[in-house]
Amino acid sequence: MTPPVPINGGNGDLPISPSQKTQGAKLTMNRLQQRLRSEEGFTLIELLVVMIIIGILIAIAVPSYLAFRGTAQDTKGKADVRAAVPDAEEYFSVNNNYSSMDFAALKALDSGIGTDVYVTSTDDAYCLAAVGQGTSIWYYAGPGGSVTATEPTAAGNGSAVTCPTATEMAVAQT
Repeated sequence: MTPPVPINGGNGDLPISPSQKTQGAKLTMNRLQQRLRSEEGFTLIELLVVMIIIGILIAIAVPSYLAFRGTAQDTKGKADVRAAVPDAEEYFSVNNNYSSMDFAALKALDSGIGTDVYVTSTDDAYCLAAVGQGTSIWYYAGPGGSVTATEPTAAGNGSAVTCPTATEMAVAQT
């Protein structure tokens, strides 16, 4: 005769036979099947709580995303202007002036130049501009300037320069 099998987790004081164990498993399976077949769903309160939690998460996430997106646009504008500066200086080293420098001339020197860069030039100075977040525009008046959000009137070498206006840039984009 085989010794009785103790109940799971028990101390062995309440023995059950293998047939009782099988019946218990069948009973558990029947309860599970009944629960799956039933048409019970979530209560209205449970659904409302889930919707409130989702709303709170969205209220936190959307402003953070918009701020991140604006910062990324400004960073892209600054980077596009900075990346075009060596191309403008290369143009000068080839042509000995900046007079006919435009976006197409810079694109011929560097096919990787940002497509949002706008160029104006005189014989001895130039201005590069790119759009940032919203209505902000980033400028570089060269040679010898720095990237700034305010429209420069003179290049780093003291030469007068005019930069593209927001209207001119908007027309160029269309």
